[in-house]
Amino acid sequence: MEFPESGPSRIAPTPRSDQISNGNPTSADKGKRKADGQHRPKNLQACDRCRTKKTKCEPLDTRRDLCQACNSASLTCTFDLPLTASRTKRIRNGLYQSHGSIWSMDDTARSPRGLEHNDERMMYMDRADSELRQSTPTVIPRARSVLGLTPLRATSTRREGPTSISYILHSTPTLPIAYLAEYDEHHNLSMILTPPDSGNGYMQVTTANRPSSDSSEPPSHVIEALRSPSWTELVNRLVETFLVHVSSLIPIVTREDMPEVTQTLCHAMAAVAAARRNCPKEIFDCLNYIVAREIHEQDTLSDQSRQSVQTLLVTCLVDELALQSGAAASESVSRTRLAGAIRLAQDLSMDQSDTGYPDAEADRRIWQCAVILDQWNAARTGVRPIIPSQSLPSDVSDIPGRRENTFFHHLFTLTLILSDILIKIYGPIGINRTKNQEIQDIRVKLLRWKEELPPILTFNGAWSSLPAGILYLLHTTVTFLFYRPFMRWSFICPSHIELSLDIPVWVNLNPATRHALEWATNQDELCDLLLFGPYALGLMGLVQYHSYARRREWDGVVILEKFRETTNRWIEGWGEGRMPLQSAQLQVISLLYSCAQKASQEGFTSYDPVDTSRRGLNPIPGVLNRLPETVVHGVTFLRDPTHPKGGVLVATQKAAMEIKDLPPDTVIIGCHPNPGSAQLPDLSAILGSAPTTTNLSSSSGLQAVSSSNISFNTANMNMNTAGDGGITMSTPDWDAIVSNLNYPLVSNPDAN
Repeated sequence: MEFPESGPSRIAPTPRSDQISNGNPTSADKGKRKADGQHRPKNLQACDRCRTKKTKCEPLDTRRDLCQACNSASLTCTFDLPLTASRTKRIRNGLYQSHGSIWSMDDTARSPRGLEHNDERMMYMDRADSELRQSTPTVIPRARSVLGLTPLRATSTRREGPTSISYILHSTPTLPIAYLAEYDEHHNLSMILTPPDSGNGYMQVTTANRPSSDSSEPPSHVIEALRSPSWTELVNRLVETFLVHVSSLIPIVTREDMPEVTQTLCHAMAAVAAARRNCPKEIFDCLNYIVAREIHEQDTLSDQSRQSVQTLLVTCLVDELALQSGAAASESVSRTRLAGAIRLAQDLSMDQSDTGYPDAEADRRIWQCAVILDQWNAARTGVRPIIPSQSLPSDVSDIPGRRENTFFHHLFTLTLILSDILIKIYGPIGINRTKNQEIQDIRVKLLRWKEELPPILTFNGAWSSLPAGILYLLHTTVTFLFYRPFMRWSFICPSHIELSLDIPVWVNLNPATRHALEWATNQDELCDLLLFGPYALGLMGLVQYHSYARRREWDGVVILEKFRETTNRWIEGWGEGRMPLQSAQLQVISLLYSCAQKASQEGFTSYDPVDTSRRGLNPIPGVLNRLPETVVHGVTFLRDPTHPKGGVLVATQKAAMEIKDLPPDTVIIGCHPNPGSAQLPDLSAILGSAPTTTNLSSSSGLQAVSSSNISFNTANMNMNTAGDGGITMSTPDWDAIVSNLNYPLVSNPDAN
């Protein structure tokens, strides 16, 4: 007795006379053909359904992409997939285009069984459509797709908050939105305001997903590298490079840990070292592929061991190690690894290590590395830190453990100050609930931290050592983030906060950023570390652009041009396509330099936005961007080396009225003295306070006599009665005088 091809559970029907007359083959004909010596080749493949059921899979004579069993069951067939690839992975990665869903009419219409059920299927779909049209709210019906055939998303989106470089650029008054249009389009940035016209919001970044590989086999260069007899020696040399150049600054793995390291951890350390410019791109790509595959196959994100924590933390040192095929952006992959490392460390009680067991010091060191990576990653991406600030030490002087690595200790204490800034100033609610004393305490910690640096880590100019320069760069970055929301000249701050980025602070901050850029131009080693360099250097360049846009100080443009040449040299040293994420971050310097050129050529001031229909973001919740609602003109910064603040701000009457919310002594209101007279003798008695006298440059001929905390109406009335022939601030010519003041080598000055 013969059985049908679909299995022995069904008896073959007796052939009808019409089938025999039409020449259709039957099981008896097949047996006769085999007896006659006609051999039919055997199929070497089967679809997923027949393979699961372990039944014979025969394709249709008219279609090679559909087997007889799937045709009878009216199901989508996978017979046409090649044998050299894993069908499950190809389907999961979206490389296989299905013939349709279970409701697909194209495939079922061709099958005999599908013809019998077409009318019933159409009636069911019509009835479902009528029910959906009558129901409220409207629900769009979706066909059930076959399991595993979900296509790969083309793009992924993520947010960047107030401390990210993209957000800071879009909340800077001296950078009109039109200047950033091309940059936003190139980097897929969009400014989202919630609610509209509120000024608060975030930056949305859209990232194109990397296509998956067509084959599950490793690339050819990876196979060649693994088969090379020198592969082990190459990995050992790269690990040694990591221990010498990276571990001394971020001791995630030290030489004492080497006897217990795993193969995955060694490959991760080698991959970080291979990101340096003196290593070929092929070696880095090979190690990047190996690390990503081993983390997935070894399930490192779920393995509770110290080596798993170290492996995940090491991969977070280089952003490009998160570039992989899939639907997630590299920043999301890196943050997931960092979150996994922190959670595993907490499960192992590494955050509460006690000196009672031998590995306590190593666990404390690894946990401090995790804190540093978490806080600085949160700062440069503008997201909330994974480790809450409440769980970190509040007093930096009471940190336990040995302090042989002084650089690492001061880096960790600086990171704790950054943590306070992120939660108390840049938190979800900004400074709405932050007390003035809390901000003053952070200011004291910043000043004390710099004073407690040992001489070996003290910055001494452009040729300072690498550790001293890195600490100086990061301290300047933290100082900028701390003072930026309180630039009263650009932002409107709440009344309960007294901190202000006044002239004395600016006199120290502006040269500090310039010195940091000058030092970075002589440190090519900085681009090989790739830790927080691009983010910090971008903020330093923004301060230099701001000094030019506000005060037309050409030093800012000169240092931007010089450092732009340095960044171009770094990018060329990496090679084309070597470090795309780092190159994109360093392109901020080129953007700022081009914006300075636009402002110089087109004559725009910082208060003349070319696109008045759109405004920038607020720096933080609770602080409002002063522009473009308030357009301030007629304010000039006059340098004076003999003045305690380095100079004074002189304002016109209209400008002084519009910025009357500034703290006292921020802007000076002046008058023109008589020839041979040092000051107006009777003004101090009239105003009721001693005047602030400043010897200004001869080109201005101005003398400061009052500050912006004076009642303007009373000041105007009294100054009109001076009777000495001097030009007072209420005189109409005063606006013209201030507006025509000249900077050195620059005409038509900008507001400060």
